[in-house]
Amino acid sequence: MRFVVTIIIVAMSSGCADDLVEATPLRLLQANIGTVLLDCDRYVYKLCDVATEDAVAASIFALDPDVIALQEVLPDRVCDAIDDDGGESDDARSCFAAVRAAQPTQLRRLLPEDDWDVRCDERNGYECVAARVGRVAFVSDYVTADAIDSAVDDANCDDGFTVGRVDLDVSDRRVRVINGHPQSTNAACRAAQVEQIFGALANDDNDDVDATVVSGDMNLDPFGFGLDENDVSVPVWSDHLVDDGFVYASGVAERASPYPTTNSLFAATLDHVVVRGASGVCTTQGGATVTRRLDGDDGAMDHRALDCALFIP
Repeated sequence: MRFVVTIIIVAMSSGCADDLVEATPLRLLQANIGTVLLDCDRYVYKLCDVATEDAVAASIFALDPDVIALQEVLPDRVCDAIDDDGGESDDARSCFAAVRAAQPTQLRRLLPEDDWDVRCDERNGYECVAARVGRVAFVSDYVTADAIDSAVDDANCDDGFTVGRVDLDVSDRRVRVINGHPQSTNAACRAAQVEQIFGALANDDNDDVDATVVSGDMNLDPFGFGLDENDVSVPVWSDHLVDDGFVYASGVAERASPYPTTNSLFAATLDHVVVRGASGVCTTQGGATVTRRLDGDDGAMDHRALDCALFIP
């Protein structure tokens, strides 16, 4: 013990204390906040009840991340359509008139405007990246990849699924965050969107990018939890990680047998965070025993969130 203490004192006295300060991590939260609950079908299976919104907002406040990659956000236009169709009669629901009167946007009920700057996919508004005011700043718009041609492998590609990116200033370092939500219902379309992630989104205009973080509900499980072993998107994903120099911060970086991030229909690890030019580890909220789900314990969200500490040299 005396030897260890001596080493620490020598290290700090030789200037490494500054390195410890520089090693403060970027805290990223990966969160698909959608649901498969049937009573949310009118909401296109987005989070539909105020009590769960409150639980998610409280969890985000407690975790205090710097950046959040969000999927399946309830956009205002969905509530507008519900209003046009006669309105929401249940005062516990997210589109109820009095709820919207107090704060019309779900995103801002979860992330108060004074605390969070937000950029979203302009095609649908389901996917967003949030940056903590005063810690992280956007230095680009949200760039959304083009919709996949519906003729790819004669597939039926759904433009409701998007992959996109933003660039952030993190302590004078440019960090690219790619927010991914490739199509769940067709593997060929999903594989094409994975190509977009590791192609143009990762590499275009990246001369000044110091680190790249890919975060999202990828709708694929490279760890093989009960999914189609012939899923053509999995080798595309795995090959790009190797070829393009990305490493896991989630999944196997947390535990050799990764925690599933969804248990709605089957146990599967569909949410992933991989990094290039950085390192770190994510903790599965509600998987690891010392954590709890982002939505509390009611399981209204069909995905578990990932709380990540990322180090950018």
